[in-house]
Formats: sequence, structure tokens, C-alpha cells
Amino acid sequence: MLHQIGVENDLVTLNEHNEAQEAPNIMVRLTRGESMAIISDAGTPVFADPGQHLLGLLYQAGIPISPVPGPASLMAALSLCDFPIDRFIFAGFPPRKSQHREGFLAKYRHESVPVILMDTPYRLTKLLGEVQSVFGESQDILLACDLTLKKEAIFRGQVGRILPRVSGQKREFILVINLNKPKRTR
Repeated sequence: MLHQIGVENDLVTLNEHNEAQEAPNIMVRLTRGESMAIISDAGTPVFADPGQHLLGLLYQAGIPISPVPGPASLMAALSLCDFPIDRFIFAGFPPRKSQHREGFLAKYRHESVPVILMDTPYRLTKLLGEVQSVFGESQDILLACDLTLKKEAIFRGQVGRILPRVSGQKREFILVINLNKPKRTR
């Protein structure tokens, strides 16, 4: 995106695989007076994306940090909800290992507020299948895929109806499981 709009600055890749090694190099550049920004390709730095280790080092070194608000996939997905989101649980990424995933999801089965999940693009189908298994095929969800990209798609309804529509696709996504319970009347 930066290249498309003509920004040709030096880009340093910071990800979950290299953050521990790259953070000290970034600190050196900042102490020399350079300005840098952490940007994310599909989310918000630190929030389910790398950056936390780097920020810890910067705070320890007394290097000033300033946020620059921008699009955040979580906030964008929440803005699409037609159900109450005054309270929600961000459950983040389920465990990678299959034997732990359904137990992780089952912990949220009796919640009464929406639960937000993210996972890697290649686990979209797997996660929706697990949600269907744990919560039932009629579980109400909002699935926001590839937000702010040309192929953006929003799916709203029952997981059992949405799963076949996206099965086998690899897409960046945020999944909101609507666990709001109807209010009882007396």
C-alpha cells in the first residue's frame, strides 16, 4: 500500500518470528534520532499483532512513543455488529494444536456477551467448523473478511450457513460470536 501511494521509506519487517532479534536494531536507530512507525498489514500493532516486545524495550530505554490512530480490524468489525457490543470478550487466537482448540472455545459457551476470535487465514474454515461443533450450527456470528481490501466480505447469520460459503478460502478475518442472551420478560 505504501508503495502504491508513493511512500518509499525503508521498511523493516517486524513479525512474531523476528521481533526479539529486530527490536534492538530498531532501538539503536531511534536513539540516533530516526523516526519510525509500527504499522500492521491487517490489524493493529500490539493488539493481536507484533510490537509488544519492542514497546517494552522502548519504555525501558525512555524513548518517547506516540500513537497514531488508524484503522483497526477489531473496531471495524465491531462497527458492523447489529447486536449489542457494549461489553465483549476478546478471546484472541485459539491454540494452534487441534486437541486444545475445542476446549478453548467451550470455555466461552455460557457467556452472555459477544466473543471475538482471530486466527491465521489458512485456519478460517477450521475455526468456523469448530465454532459450529461447540456452539451449534445455528450459532449467530458476524464474520468480517479482508477488511478495507478490495475483496472485503462481511458474512452475517448462522455459522452453519456461512461455513459452506467460505470453506477452503484463506482470508484475513475477525469472527464475532453473538452470545447475547435474550432478556427475559416477567
